[in-house]
Amino acid sequence: MITRGPGTYEGVYFDDMLYLSGAGTYVFRDCIVEGTEQLWGIFAYDANLGGSSTILLEDCTLRWKAGDALSTGGQGAIINLGVSLTLTARRCDISGKTDGMQVAGSVLVEDTYIHDLVWAGVVPDNTHNAGIQCFEGDLTVTGSYFRVGAQAPFSNSCLFFQGGGIDQVLVDGNYFSGGGY
Repeated sequence: MITRGPGTYEGVYFDDMLYLSGAGTYVFRDCIVEGTEQLWGIFAYDANLGGSSTILLEDCTLRWKAGDALSTGGQGAIINLGVSLTLTARRCDISGKTDGMQVAGSVLVEDTYIHDLVWAGVVPDNTHNAGIQCFEGDLTVTGSYFRVGAQAPFSNSCLFFQGGGIDQVLVDGNYFSGGGY
């Protein structure tokens, strides 16, 4: 696990999960994050960030580290679970995790490709893949491409919503393929 505080990171290769710690602005441009399947790619949570924080991912690749063990746990390439967080993912390539993103807060996803999620486990301990899981807050998804597959019993949906705190959702100009668990 690699811990990072607020700042700008450009062209950096992270060979393990990123754990964001400290309130502020995080900017990741042209970065690669190869989180292990046992953990997330980027983990951001209200309690870790100590208040309102902004996370910007532009032209980043988030993927599973080849050769690492596969997990049936619900780990996403991006975990942004905090109503005080703002996340923008723009032109990102996300693959090889159980879920693309698990989010809460204010989230904007633009021109992002979520694909080739990992299918692992045996019922009832199998993956339930989703492109984006939204639990709370606002979600806008535009111009993005989702390929989550339609492999029973693994595929859940391209977009999955759960919880009573979802305020506004805008989904426009996307391509969705797969789902149906």
